[in-house]
Amino acid sequence: MTMEVTGESVAAMRKAHGLSREKFAQQTGLTPGAVWRIEAKNQFKPGEFERLTAWLEGKPLAPLSPPSTPAKTVTVVDAEPLLGVAEPSPTLTHVQFTQDFPITPQTATAVAPVFTLPPLSGAEESPTVMSEHDGKWRVSNSEVQTWKRCRRKWWFTYYRMLSPIFESPVGARAVGTRVHDALRYAYLADPAQRMDPRDALEALIFQDYAKLSQQLTKPGQFESVEDVIKQFQREADLERVMIAGYVEWLQETGADSELEIVGSEVYMEAELPEMPHALIIARLDARVRRIMDGVRLFIDHKTVGDFTQPAKTLHMDEQMLHYLLIEHLQDDDSPVAGALYNMLKKSKRTQKASPPFFKRIEVHHNTHSIENFRTRLVGTLTDIESARTRLDNNHPHRAVVYPTPRRDCAWDCPFFSVCGMMDDGSYAEGMLQQFFRVGDPLSYYVRGAESTSQSSDLA
Repeated sequence: MTMEVTGESVAAMRKAHGLSREKFAQQTGLTPGAVWRIEAKNQFKPGEFERLTAWLEGKPLAPLSPPSTPAKTVTVVDAEPLLGVAEPSPTLTHVQFTQDFPITPQTATAVAPVFTLPPLSGAEESPTVMSEHDGKWRVSNSEVQTWKRCRRKWWFTYYRMLSPIFESPVGARAVGTRVHDALRYAYLADPAQRMDPRDALEALIFQDYAKLSQQLTKPGQFESVEDVIKQFQREADLERVMIAGYVEWLQETGADSELEIVGSEVYMEAELPEMPHALIIARLDARVRRIMDGVRLFIDHKTVGDFTQPAKTLHMDEQMLHYLLIEHLQDDDSPVAGALYNMLKKSKRTQKASPPFFKRIEVHHNTHSIENFRTRLVGTLTDIESARTRLDNNHPHRAVVYPTPRRDCAWDCPFFSVCGMMDDGSYAEGMLQQFFRVGDPLSYYVRGAESTSQSSDLA
């Protein structure tokens, strides 16, 4: 007897077999997002009904594509409208999580395909190096926000120029960064360089998994290897569902059809009239023009726990004001009018989850807001300069750049483990030498640099 294939029957059979959506998707050749759509909305795309019918009846499934070598350079070149995202590359396979470490160049292709991510634009050289040439102080919104959030964190990052030797690829920061970066590659200005965000995400997951495998061989790095692998797998699966659902949402709503990308990954800087020795800098993810009315906007990707709380404060987001001020100080006849916040909810979109899972909010700022922000920014930079002078003159750092502890320090600050040691008599400098290195906090702005931004995570 042939079973009727509906979203309800598919969900019932999947649960009867004890399969997660990810496992079920692997067996049927679908994506986790497609499984969710079928179960929750009873919507089938061409070929899906036949594959599910065959699986439910126990018939062998034909391969989705002819066999090919696993190593492949993935580049998606068709992009209409805007993303025009098609199905992921036919050779795409998810990373297989294993405890057989480390991943080596010889074994990497057996674990996942080799991806080549398109190069990102940016400055030709680090703003730090530029400052050495011309004596100008180049300051980013990240530095300003770090100063406002915690002076000790600013001291570690921008005065002592320290960064962790190993950035953990697990946790809320890592999830937000991978999702954010996958979308960055999807919104490149050059259509020939654009990638399907699902492909970009797989490349980013594989890169982070390879880095993780190297660290798991080092004693004392993590308490439990097995737990870390499971956490990484759970988070990677969440990211895949989010990105796959986002692609489906674009296809169903046409949300990108009225947008034209006019610039991406552009490095910009501008001189503050009140502080001619200071330049404010930015590397913009993407600038878009709305075809209907010609309005130009920044697009900023955010991963959020919910939409309600972020929406209340988006008009106060100083990152976009910082970008708009730089635009305002340029000689440009068509300045950017505001920001388009592109928000993805951190949800696996189970049947119990409440939609919507994706939302866009447009925020505009007038000249009054921009000019008043400039006044505030000058005041902040004056405070930072004063602190630098005092530190250079050997004032005690505890009196100048004191900490501001909060509950989110545990996941939000890379210096959390050493911060308390600075005040309890421990040998904090020894820990800094062992787990941190001196580097360039502005290296992110260089062309082709990997993302280290965590601003994509609001929750």
